[in-house]
Amino acid sequence: MPDYRIPLLPVKDGNALRLKRGALPTFGQGGIQGAQRPKGRLLEPDRELLLYEEEVPREGARVTRTYQYARWIDGSTHLWIGRRKGPDRGEGSSGLQFDVAEKREEENL
Repeated sequence: MPDYRIPLLPVKDGNALRLKRGALPTFGQGGIQGAQRPKGRLLEPDRELLLYEEEVPREGARVTRTYQYARWIDGSTHLWIGRRKGPDRGEGSSGLQFDVAEKREEENL
């Protein structure tokens, strides 16, 4: 699975279903070495992340972080960092599989 994917796990919050940031294991010599953490600032790795289920569509969401620049009515300028959410490229597959049954071909001896 690509290292930029962060799993969102469903958790019950009263009557609502929320999505909580999960973690994927990192592997090294001898097995599991730890948990993969977000590398950017959008998901704020040091804070708990809980999203409402309806905030993340099936096709995924792409969040970008960009500088915003504006001029106010008095002529002053303001610069800040903003975030914009939009649809992703569509429902994809990470290639991760669980409980897969495959038909085995019988060999003729």
